[in-house]
Amino acid sequence: MQKVGTREITWAVLAISLGITLSGCSQLPSSRPSAQAEQGRVTTAQSPQPIRTIKMPNCGADYFPKEYTAFHERFSTVTRVCIGMDNVIDQPVEVVTSSGFPTIDDAATKCVTAGAFSAATVNGAPVRACKEIKVTFGPKG
Repeated sequence: MQKVGTREITWAVLAISLGITLSGCSQLPSSRPSAQAEQGRVTTAQSPQPIRTIKMPNCGADYFPKEYTAFHERFSTVTRVCIGMDNVIDQPVEVVTSSGFPTIDDAATKCVTAGAFSAATVNGAPVRACKEIKVTFGPKG
């Protein structure tokens, strides 16, 4: 008697429930291991690696609007940047959480746009991914 795998039984039950006959099928899906597995060349999945920031400008010194320095307050904007497989920002940087001041938000997006990034990877291959970056302007403290 031939051993029947779970996959074959599942296909048979599905076919019966749909009123389909399997007698005309030449082959059900195989439950055999792949050729790579049989040859001992199975690779295990590596954990995904996130986008890496390679270089960011000094947002406070280079992008902080001078008219806000008199407030002596901190302003924060959360931005979202998407990096393509070619390590380049592939769409405009977006504001996720506004500081409440459009000029500050604009400065934050310009600062993040000026950064350099390395694409995220899955199993060592680059993939498109997005990352949130918080930009804070104002005095330290």
